[in-house]
Amino acid sequence: MMRAVTEGRGPEGLVLVHGWGFDHRVFDPWLPRLTQRWRVTRTDLPGHGGSAPLPADAGLEAWADAVRLAVPEDAIWVGWSLGALPLLAAAARGARPRALLLLAATPCFCQRDGWPYGLLREELDAMIGGLAEDARRTLRGFHALLGRAGAGDREALRPWRRRGPGPATALEPGLSLLRDTDLRGRLAAIDRPTTWLAGGRDPLVPDGAAKEAARAMPRARMAYHPEAGHLPFLTHPEWVAGHLHLLSQQCRP
Repeated sequence: MMRAVTEGRGPEGLVLVHGWGFDHRVFDPWLPRLTQRWRVTRTDLPGHGGSAPLPADAGLEAWADAVRLAVPEDAIWVGWSLGALPLLAAAARGARPRALLLLAATPCFCQRDGWPYGLLREELDAMIGGLAEDARRTLRGFHALLGRAGAGDREALRPWRRRGPGPATALEPGLSLLRDTDLRGRLAAIDRPTTWLAGGRDPLVPDGAAKEAARAMPRARMAYHPEAGHLPFLTHPEWVAGHLHLLSQQCRP
């Protein structure tokens, strides 16, 4: 069962899904900007925070089903990094959120033939192997990678450096999803209003991934901030909130 927390008294529903190695608390600094207008539901992905891991052989579809059961559908779904993948998979299988806002996300995190946007498979394999050997060191290295975007990103990560990692067996499936998932062929089936937000300083997801993904979807657009890294809702919260409000206006009946 996945943990979900709902706050705020606004009339509109909003769902926030975090990325790998974090939990719903990563959105804490951004939350005060949202709860006056939105009824915000934050959930912990399987194996993260207060959510138990799924069986080791569970794939993205199982993650998508778990997220869909934990959050309201009549809402704008916001997925950050890994958190975007189960939301996209759910939407491709018929879920109808009001809209999708995808932050520092990509339909395919790993480089493949014809897709130069992302990490090498060997890099993700090394992270998976490192988890079993020393989960704390692996997470520390991941945070250092995210911090390359700038001082604001390093400051935003400071509270997470002090927290211990979860069990490696719980964190490994998320990395495997990042390595193995390729949703490019399913994007055309998602007809919900969608905005992809990309940053010019993101060390994990090149902006070209968001451009290509938006082109593949019937109702999608992409926006770019040259100074944003992989944590745009923390380092550039007004920019992200502005696009959230635009998306809300777009999907009103």
